[in-house]
Amino acid sequence: MKHILVILMILIMLFAFSACGQVDISDTEATTDPYDRIAELEQELAEAQQDDAVNVTQDLQPNQVETPTPAPTPTPTPVKPVIDNPQMYSSYAHMVSLDTTTGYAQFDYFERLTGDEAVDALVKYDGYDEVDAQAEVMNWGEGGFYEKNTDSQLRTVDLNTVDIRMIIKSDGSLIDDLGNPSKSAFADVLKIYNAESDYVLSYYFYWVTVNDKGVVTKIEQVYRP
Repeated sequence: MKHILVILMILIMLFAFSACGQVDISDTEATTDPYDRIAELEQELAEAQQDDAVNVTQDLQPNQVETPTPAPTPTPTPVKPVIDNPQMYSSYAHMVSLDTTTGYAQFDYFERLTGDEAVDALVKYDGYDEVDAQAEVMNWGEGGFYEKNTDSQLRTVDLNTVDIRMIIKSDGSLIDDLGNPSKSAFADVLKIYNAESDYVLSYYFYWVTVNDKGVVTKIEQVYRP
């Protein structure tokens, strides 16, 4: 805009000098006719106005708006199946399966019989006579027992909701104090299971603690010599 104002001032001055007769347009030393110069200045003025119009148009271009990235769709939490157990009570049990996605473990309950109860069970369920049954039980030594399993129903426990105590580590080694199983989170059980599933399912059995409302509160791995 500044150079447009300068051109306008020059045009005004030229017209003023021409009107006052102070410019001799017939002077042979003049190299340019004042009216030609006026035409040139008018052309420059028109071009300057055109340039300013272009600049204004460019300045008025709207800023580009960046398209926002859509938020990722959350992964739905899997719905756990409803647990429908038979009567629940505290008992020894084998863990026979573990669903690593839901944390549901299935337990097979059994009775742990020793002494005379073990002798009677050998006679009743395994066909031993009294003498052979007594000899068998004596040969078991310390920690020996008869496993009585007359209940084929499996019971499901959500390991995410109970107190878990383990005697085995993920490397297969035992903890130092076997009489005091180590408190473990379900994530710890998964590490052991993924390292070797038998460490959780087959090597040792469990004591399942159930409160007076029929709710499992603790599962504890039991050491068997």
